[in-house]
Amino acid sequence: PALSRDSAKLVQVPKRYFVLKAQAYRRGLTDLLADISSREDADWLARSTAPPAWVNFMREYFEAGVLAEQAQAALDNRDEPDERQAVDSVAEALTKLLRSKCEEKSAPKLAENAAVALAAAALAIPPSNY
Repeated sequence: PALSRDSAKLVQVPKRYFVLKAQAYRRGLTDLLADISSREDADWLARSTAPPAWVNFMREYFEAGVLAEQAQAALDNRDEPDERQAVDSVAEALTKLLRSKCEEKSAPKLAENAAVALAAAALAIPPSNY
């Protein structure tokens, strides 16, 4: 049976949630890169305990991105990418974003945080997805 217009809108609600969640993670990532202190003389305890938090954040970011990639394709009435295509697309976009931040000469704090985030992303993405 065909879906009514109201039913079709209800089916799209979870897909929009995945897209919005991925956008929130991306905004959070850019905020974290800019705001986390990286001074060597201050916050040494916070800096030494940060890598596990980065790995967990990157794992969540990556999973949200893959679900959003698949949901966005469905919302745009395109063929949904298989999981491998979605994983590759999200990994490439994330790596490109972090590498561009690593190369920022005018903001050394941002570049250092981006390097830590890039290393955390390498640990967070399962090896089977490389």
